[in-house]
Amino acid sequence: MTAELAFTGIRPAAMLLMQDKRAPLETAMFTASAKERHPQLGGGALLRLALPLKLTQSQAAETAARLNWGETTQGLECQFLGAWCLDQTHGVRFVTFLPAAIHRQGILNMMVFDAALRARWAHQLLGNHPV
Repeated sequence: MTAELAFTGIRPAAMLLMQDKRAPLETAMFTASAKERHPQLGGGALLRLALPLKLTQSQAAETAARLNWGETTQGLECQFLGAWCLDQTHGVRFVTFLPAAIHRQGILNMMVFDAALRARWAHQLLGNHPV
């Protein structure tokens, strides 16, 4: 499953790329995949929320630390199952693994809703200054 979630705006990435390839992305990308297996927990769903930020590696590390600290101290109204970390494009993403053993009806819907809240909160926390 892949979904674009509002970050700085609501225009989908495809619309922006058709208009101007240099335009900054306005949406965060949420993905859920059951293809990966956790070494200790086995099968489940790997959830990722990637923010549309272009940062150096050191900026991304500082931003991930700031977001992790903010989530633990500011009382964000969503599940804190996972952590912010660097992604391969020097951006920042939140990663969660839900083992199949804890599956309950509606849990994925709740995690998508939490990802949308988390993306908006991250934008508010970072503003125009990610680090």
